Amino acid sequence: MSSKSKVTLNNSQKHEFCLYARDNKLTRKEYVNWTEQKWGFKVNESTITRILQKSDEILRTEISNPEAKRHKPVTVPELELALKEFILVYQSKTILSDAVIIEKAKQLADRLEILSGTLSFSPGWLQKFKDRNGICQHFMEKHHQLI
Repeated sequence: MSSKSKVTLNNSQKHEFCLYARDNKLTRKEYVNWTEQKWGFKVNESTITRILQKSDEILRTEISNPEAKRHKPVTVPELELALKEFILVYQSKTILSDAVIIEKAKQLADRLEILSGTLSFSPGWLQKFKDRNGICQHFMEKHHQLI
């Protein structure tokens, strides 16, 4: 078994690396050395190549989850967008509990004719949705309620 472990840069590191690479044209080996000096771990040259190939996309994309390392595509983007819009509209008008958000997601899935079983609407699914969209609960001191 190899003593090397696989290293994956997070979104923030990839973005910083792409900015550096844009301003400093170096060889793959030099980029590997830079990442080791910068973050204290070595990245494979193949990883450098993959990141550089996606550099324009990485720099154009807003970093919503800086610590994320891997990106699984959203299963139903239309539902994701509709649910996010619902939350943005109603978050200041009412308390949106996890149960309310999941129920609304199910209603939207029916309206969008998404096949039953495509999504689980589990607490894990909801947490990942919230993480992807930067949604969190806020505690209101005056009313002692979560919104």
